[in-house]
Formats: sequence, structure tokens, C-alpha cells
Amino acid sequence: MKAYDKRAKYEHINSLIEIIKGYIETIKHNELQVEYRHDIEYFKAIIKGLLIDDALGDKLDAAGRSIYLPLYKEHIEASKSMSVVDDVFTKLFDKQHELRNNLFYYDSTHEVRLINNLLELKWNKRGTVERAARQIDKKFREIDKILEIHRDC
Repeated sequence: MKAYDKRAKYEHINSLIEIIKGYIETIKHNELQVEYRHDIEYFKAIIKGLLIDDALGDKLDAAGRSIYLPLYKEHIEASKSMSVVDDVFTKLFDKQHELRNNLFYYDSTHEVRLINNLLELKWNKRGTVERAARQIDKKFREIDKILEIHRDC
């Protein structure tokens, strides 16, 4: 992908994230927010997937697990209407939808698992800042090794 294509993709991912954040805000301002808790979690998972797709897009595309491409095909638009947000959720959460399947399986890609591990590192009461820093540093070394292997190919 050329540099200007990557820039356009980056800008489009950011606009999709803003649209989805708007959907979450619409749900949060709805009086029936409790009933839509699952929707919020799914939209958050899509945002996380888009961020990872932005970082590893080519690898996810090669593995057939892109989060961006199925969402790009949907042409979703910003809306503060709860019925529109519900329609978008229903469509994207369909069991047969490519986005849902890719979200479910995208951590089968090794690089995604490493990033998820980094995002989920938590300090526990017995842990120290130094210990957490060592864990993070170890994960980054693993990512560097993977990237080095891919550069050599």
C-alpha cells in the first residue's frame, strides 16, 4: 500500500472511531442504557480492533482478519438516533457478518495476541512498577523479533 493510501486509511479509521464513539454516547444518553450494555461492549471491541488494524493492517489483511475492510464496506454514518445505532449494531453483530467473525478470530494472528497481552497487562497488589516494566519490555522484545522475521522475508 502506498504512503498516501495508508494516510487515507488512517484518516478513515479515525473517522470511523469517532462515529462509533458517537454511537456509544448516544446509547449512554438513552434511558434504556442498561439494556444496551452489550452494544457498548461490542462497539468498544470494534474500536480496539480498528486501532490494532491500523497498526497491523497488512498482517490482518493477509490473515483474512481485517477489522477495517468489512466496516469500510458498510458505509456507516454518524447519527444520534437510537434507532439508527440499533440498526447498525444489529447488522454488524449478525452471526454471518464478516466483521463479527473477524473480531472473534482476529487474535489468532500472533501479533494481535502480543498486542492484546500488552493492553491487558495489569499491576497486581504484589507487583511493582519495575516488574510491570520488565513484563512490558519482554513483550516489546517479542514484537521486535516478529517484526525482524517479517522484514527478512
